[in-house]
Amino acid sequence: MTLPIKAAVLFQALFAFLCVHQSAAELVNLGNVTIDTPVGKVRGKSLLLTDLSNKESASPFYEFLGIPYAKPPVGELRFKPTEQPEPWEGDI
Repeated sequence: MTLPIKAAVLFQALFAFLCVHQSAAELVNLGNVTIDTPVGKVRGKSLLLTDLSNKESASPFYEFLGIPYAKPPVGELRFKPTEQPEPWEGDI
């Protein structure tokens, strides 16, 4: 291998190592959480995103999936402003 090729290979290896090292993080599930909204209860997760190289920089957040934010825009609601969803029973 000539010197420019060796330098390019070394640079790519170093770049790949730094990309993997910088993105090393761990997602920790802290448990379920339920909140009340005006239209019903919503269940989600409390999560903690930690940087493996610096444990003090943890970022807690909540994750809620499948929340109906509005009525589906079908039929007469098509191309109209959104409307509140119907209230529901139980958790979603």
